[in-house]
Amino acid sequence: MTWCFKRLLLQDGKNETFDSALMTMPVPQILQLPGMNTILDNSLSENLSKVQYCARYGLALFFDNNEDCITIGQQGTEYLQDQVFYYVSQDPQKRLGSSTCDPTSIVFLTDSKFGSEYLETPIPEVEKMLVAQYKKLYPDWPHPNSVKCQRWRYSQVSTPFPGCPHAVALNEAPLLLAGGDAFVEEFATVDGCIASAIKMSELLIAKM
Repeated sequence: MTWCFKRLLLQDGKNETFDSALMTMPVPQILQLPGMNTILDNSLSENLSKVQYCARYGLALFFDNNEDCITIGQQGTEYLQDQVFYYVSQDPQKRLGSSTCDPTSIVFLTDSKFGSEYLETPIPEVEKMLVAQYKKLYPDWPHPNSVKCQRWRYSQVSTPFPGCPHAVALNEAPLLLAGGDAFVEEFATVDGCIASAIKMSELLIAKM
């Protein structure tokens, strides 16, 4: 069966035709694409299925015109010794490298154990737990203007693609490439993503 990209439905409702496609989405979502099982051989499908991710939640707090400056660590980030959160950052302190009393946002990330344990819990329930936890850690902070809880089912690669080839061809004609941090040794790093992007470009040029 020839897998083609004709009449690919885009988000704006339009159909487009492509000669090739490069995908950096989480591997489980690649495997869920319609028709993918018809183009993958058994070995490639098995190796893709070995890629594993950890799940996390993010909690964002938004403050407007704070009378009290909120600072996090020395550079706007801090790794926490906590049973729920493992990381917190303050923006724009993280970007500017100094404290500011301008409208700001603070983002907490949970550890992977919490993310896995509450992966299927309704987000409003998780948000309540996370809000209660951050208030225990920082009881003197002002009340945020708004709060946003985000679930990341595929937050971070925990087991990469076997052999870490940086990118793989899922189909030759038309060309369908898969890459990203799931295919490199340095997964979960910017350097790893760059290495994968270079490999994908090399494969694309070689097939043109």
